[in-house]
Amino acid sequence: MTSHSFKVLQAFGDESPQDTVQDADIISALAFDKTGDYVAVGDHGGRIILFSNNQNTQNKKKSIEYKFLCEFQSHSSQFDYLKSVDIEEKVNRIQWLPNQPNARFLLSTNEKIIKLWKISNSFEYETQQFNLNKNGDLKRNITSINQIKFPRIEKKNPAIATNLSKSFQNGHIYNINSLSLNSDGETFLSADDLRINIWNLNDASQAFIIADIKPEEIEKLSDVITVAKFHPKECNIFAFATSKGIIRFGDLRESAVCSHFSKVMQVDESTKYHTFFTDIINSVSEIEFSPEGPYFSSRDFMSIKVWDIRKENVPVSNIDVHPFLLPNLFELYERDYFFDKFESAFSFDSKFLLTGSYGNHFFIYDWEKQTKTMVKGIQTTEIFDNFVSIEEDKKKHVFEYNIHSVDYTRKVLNIAYHPFTHCFVIAATNNIYIYSGEPKQEKQEKQEKNNSNN
Repeated sequence: MTSHSFKVLQAFGDESPQDTVQDADIISALAFDKTGDYVAVGDHGGRIILFSNNQNTQNKKKSIEYKFLCEFQSHSSQFDYLKSVDIEEKVNRIQWLPNQPNARFLLSTNEKIIKLWKISNSFEYETQQFNLNKNGDLKRNITSINQIKFPRIEKKNPAIATNLSKSFQNGHIYNINSLSLNSDGETFLSADDLRINIWNLNDASQAFIIADIKPEEIEKLSDVITVAKFHPKECNIFAFATSKGIIRFGDLRESAVCSHFSKVMQVDESTKYHTFFTDIINSVSEIEFSPEGPYFSSRDFMSIKVWDIRKENVPVSNIDVHPFLLPNLFELYERDYFFDKFESAFSFDSKFLLTGSYGNHFFIYDWEKQTKTMVKGIQTTEIFDNFVSIEEDKKKHVFEYNIHSVDYTRKVLNIAYHPFTHCFVIAATNNIYIYSGEPKQEKQEKQEKNNSNN
């Protein structure tokens, strides 16, 4: 069985008791940029906090040590006078754009408005090396034209500047739940309950509808869109999932508005988890493509599945996340926990999948070997050299997990994996934890290879 030697490198946040944490401080979005040098964190208060990797330029091997970079207010609460509803400031999604010279850009969205932010270095400029004194006369030590110097401008007090470049709004009637940048680097999609729009980064005035599942009679509405994403390599392909657990693929080469879909994937879970809550727990909360694109995962409340895009019939891997919660489904329903949207993330080499659970626990899956590791949650921001993990017993197929002591208020919903190394960040309430390391099996293989070379 593959085991892991990940450990906590850093933790950011505070150690306030759970019942004293303000709702505005709860983290709602995480994203690495394409280089892995920056991490963006969004919260319920509409703020975005940026962290940068403190690289040692003298060392060829990059070390992982993130530091606080800046914080800015991305969204503010507003009131929709036409519908008489409040628009929350909560940051639902964050997407980094490809790097630009001397600046970085990211997209963020709340329920209605998408914003494009520019993050760059700013300086105070000071002119030095004057030839005149305070009275405006030529300095006495200048006796010839050869001693006249050109004034020099020096940069002082470096800081990070965040500027709003564009606002993409009035494109959605319902609340935005998804944001995905296209591989062409010029367009992105946004999705709400019934519609998926495509935008051009250079034009915030209009959006084009690429999928609309709203029936002619609203009474016939049977499911809604829960998440949508572009394929990481093919700019014409996008996928979206619904509250019924159905995943559909659209191809923009076939039609500008996809009314017929190239692929439709669904697993019948009714025989496995056939309860009063079956329809609710089958709702897909996240889909995540592998870095190269041939595989993708779908996360629902009880399981995570890995699909091969080339095979529609069955997933290549179907892993139960927390079947031990089955006896507590009624309690979870009463407390509205069925609507928690757990994210998932592929490792950069596509070998592993991460997803969260309750009690600040999360799981690491080797989906090809059908093994999984549960990592016990950390309750404070104290740095640990290592953590204690519990691996599943293949014979018992259960974890040593006391469901009666689970703290459902502590949960890992947001996870992001580094694009080039075995490093990932998880969000637990108002704290983030950065893990680093590698599977022990791979570590041993590297050591054996190095020993044989020596």
